[in-house]
Amino acid sequence: MNILDELESDYQKAECLQNLLVARATGDPSGSGDYQVLRKYLISKPAVKEKLPNFVITNRDLSQFWQFIKYKHSTYTDRKNFIWSEFCPLLESLETSNNEDKTFKPIAPIETKQNNEPFSPWNYPTSLNT
Repeated sequence: MNILDELESDYQKAECLQNLLVARATGDPSGSGDYQVLRKYLISKPAVKEKLPNFVITNRDLSQFWQFIKYKHSTYTDRKNFIWSEFCPLLESLETSNNEDKTFKPIAPIETKQNNEPFSPWNYPTSLNT
């Protein structure tokens, strides 16, 4: 299955890309195929591309990214913090736009007993007529 089919929003796709980069920067060599698919998808969206970290645009696969990150920062902690800080503007932007796109759907009110107490496992009536 294609990684794009598993992730619904651009926010999820960008977050997954970030997670793949963090994994690679901390010793996990897997996920290059998913990285390439997500990278290509996100670069194809102009509003997203302009906020993508430059190293995503310049590193076409995780092997190239590894050559970049291992010399940029020597510790796992520094690498993770760098990646997270570089992705922050994009993720904040996508988070905001995802929230604006959703329409408000009120949830149904909680049913209450006659004395206006909400149902809970501790006060659930033994009979519906109480």
